[in-house]
Amino acid sequence: MKIKKNISIRKIGDEYLLILNDGKNADYTRVVSMNGSAAFLLQQTANEEFTVDQWAALLVEKYEIDYGQASVDAEALAEKLCRAGVVA
Repeated sequence: MKIKKNISIRKIGDEYLLILNDGKNADYTRVVSMNGSAAFLLQQTANEEFTVDQWAALLVEKYEIDYGQASVDAEALAEKLCRAGVVA
């Protein structure tokens, strides 16, 4: 998978937002709110291909959690971002 090029991450207060940008104007009807863990994963893999397994490994490394739980969380995030059109 790879994050689409027209996606930017913005932090507003304690919240992270993904904004779909068409290159001319931001399409604010396509804003996705996410938590810090999701933002961390997207920032770590913003310009490269990645797998859910790589995301799980990043979560284990950063948060020192069980790989099984990290894998479930990474898969859930990937599915949501695919449905939102953020990753290809």
